[in-house]
Amino acid sequence: MHVNGNAGESNAHYVEGHSISYRSLITGVTVNQQYEYTIEYDTKHSGRMAIDYLTQFQRLLPHQQFGHAAEVINPRILESGSNEFLLRLVDSNTFPIPAPQQDSTPVTGQPQTSFNALTANERLFTIYNGVITSIQYVREEPLTTSATEAKTSVRIRFTAHDDSVLLAWGGHIASQLDWGFLNPTTPRSAAGISGSPYHMRQLSMRTFPGLVNISGVGNQDRSLSAKAVIAPPTCGISAAQLACPETDTLTFRYQNGATTGITFQWSITGTNTAGAQIAVGGTDSVVKIVPTGTDFVAGGTFDLKLKVTRNGISDSCTRSPAATIQNVQVTASASPTTINLASGNTSQLTATATPSPNTLYTFSWTQSPATGGSLSATNISNPVFTATAQDTYRFIVTATQIAAPNCVAKDTVDIIVINPPAPCGISGPDPVCPNTTNTYKYDPDNNGVADTIPANFTLTWSFSGNSNNATFNGPLNDTTVSVTAGADCETSYRLKILLVSTSGLLRDSCFKTVNVNVNAHLVQVCPGDTTLACGASTDPETSTGTPAVQDNGCGIKVYYTDVITRTWISVDACGNRDTCTQIIRVDSCITTNTIPNGSARMITSSNTAPATQGTVKAGGSGQIKSSAGKTPAMSPKTTTLNTANKDLQIQAFPNPFSNTVNFRFTSPVSGRAVLEVYNTQGQRVAIAFDGRVDAGAVKTVQYSTRLNNQALIYKLKVGDKTVRGTVLELKR
Repeated sequence: MHVNGNAGESNAHYVEGHSISYRSLITGVTVNQQYEYTIEYDTKHSGRMAIDYLTQFQRLLPHQQFGHAAEVINPRILESGSNEFLLRLVDSNTFPIPAPQQDSTPVTGQPQTSFNALTANERLFTIYNGVITSIQYVREEPLTTSATEAKTSVRIRFTAHDDSVLLAWGGHIASQLDWGFLNPTTPRSAAGISGSPYHMRQLSMRTFPGLVNISGVGNQDRSLSAKAVIAPPTCGISAAQLACPETDTLTFRYQNGATTGITFQWSITGTNTAGAQIAVGGTDSVVKIVPTGTDFVAGGTFDLKLKVTRNGISDSCTRSPAATIQNVQVTASASPTTINLASGNTSQLTATATPSPNTLYTFSWTQSPATGGSLSATNISNPVFTATAQDTYRFIVTATQIAAPNCVAKDTVDIIVINPPAPCGISGPDPVCPNTTNTYKYDPDNNGVADTIPANFTLTWSFSGNSNNATFNGPLNDTTVSVTAGADCETSYRLKILLVSTSGLLRDSCFKTVNVNVNAHLVQVCPGDTTLACGASTDPETSTGTPAVQDNGCGIKVYYTDVITRTWISVDACGNRDTCTQIIRVDSCITTNTIPNGSARMITSSNTAPATQGTVKAGGSGQIKSSAGKTPAMSPKTTTLNTANKDLQIQAFPNPFSNTVNFRFTSPVSGRAVLEVYNTQGQRVAIAFDGRVDAGAVKTVQYSTRLNNQALIYKLKVGDKTVRGTVLELKR
């Protein structure tokens, strides 16, 4: 059916995308004459798209929104008053409508894309009682955004087969489905504007080829009110999203204009690898998507479909993918994962985040326990851990995307810090004899065998106390060490082993105190009393016997002194008698001496005999006597030693002396000092001192003897320096 005149909301109803049916009845034409018929329509009106191209006249689907089936259009039905009649039909023909050729358009490809999407039957121009020979666009005004109005003119050439010819076609109502929106709430289609934006008019008709204008056709215009056109709902889903697995909710919105009168149905379609589901309902303009489990599946996606319906007209759209769940991962590592404090105390931590590179992330490290070591930094991908104590440390790294959606990933790495103990122990003899050399061992298990120095450690021997003036022999960084004891008894030295790790972080020490003394008290059993014949030998070896004494550890020296009381008796021929008593003292005679030369002695009283070292034969040390005068001795009157002097100095006082003489000396160098005493026959009668002295230190030695009225020669030697002197013992 057709409306003869303008169409309004009271006599017409359409949906954007339908075609308005037009017809033109031309009467009084000449059979077999060719004509040019020109029409024009508003392609753009009030800044919106109106009739964007021509179609076949029967296009009213879908139509269910109006509550009835689509009207069937028959252009041949004509009215005369209240009567209807059919146009006499000689024949009917169709001609393909050429595609519009708009160059300047706000939507790329339109309206050509929409036109070409129609079926071939929908792109036909119909003629009754004639045949169309050509259809040509005469004018197509630009559709640019700045153009508020635009028109398109089309010329149809046909040959008449009867004196009455009927032309029928459709004008496609521009749809927002094709042209979109000027802004989120304003479509480019004209259905929403006021007035009658849809105009189709006939401009002229003339013969062809003579081009004689046929009067009476004129500029006839037919309009359609916008209120008679329903705008279909257009489906649109807000932009696709990047999300994190830990995201609680993803929100998507319908985005194509107002929601009034529209119903919505959301659904998740396609392969849902993200583990997504619609939270509730899914029938609002906004839909919330939540994970089916605790989190979305990292690396997964899902598609979202929306169906919108208004006035019974539906449109569907799909966002594929609607969301991609970021698969952010971080891997933490450490090199080494076990720190041996003996060899080092650092480990390089590294975090690698994907998708790479690391510059897309911020990093944060935590350490547990927080003490016992520290990180060089907590906000970089590769901090260095420096350990100070033994423990197992756990490091958690958190990588956070700098850009949205700021996903977070965590990983953990453990570092074990060990502090291997360096066992320490010393074995070796104790007590030891004076002036003996003994070996000590690094022996933690105390089995008498030197153990290997622990890996990553060095060992150093030293004295932590030394009242004995003991000295080391040889290297001090081996598993064994040789120590020579000093001469003084009832002293000690304390050995120390220091174990230091190669890292310098671990130190361990152990000690052993060694006493310089004999093992037990000396026990002597004297020989029995005896009576000798006059003139018999008193030699204990051959006559009077020797005592029984056992060596108690450091050698023994056995000597004797005789005090003989001799009674002289005088008798004359008459038997007169007189008596007197003579005391004969015999100086010390050594019978046994297993004490090493220079060993110490303890002088407990002035009556103790000197600890001599045996007899020096004439000719052995006799040179001392002959050379004694060549080395000047220090004056016995000197009471002060000049410790700044670079010479070896000694004093002997008092001089002369009775029973006991004091020696005081100082050396410019440290080392072993030996003070010997000789008689005038060159025989050594004693070693007054044998031990270590320190440079510049003053040493005092007391020496006792029972040699009456003798001159004694003393000799002090330290290193390559020697000094001599003479003292005189007076008769007591």
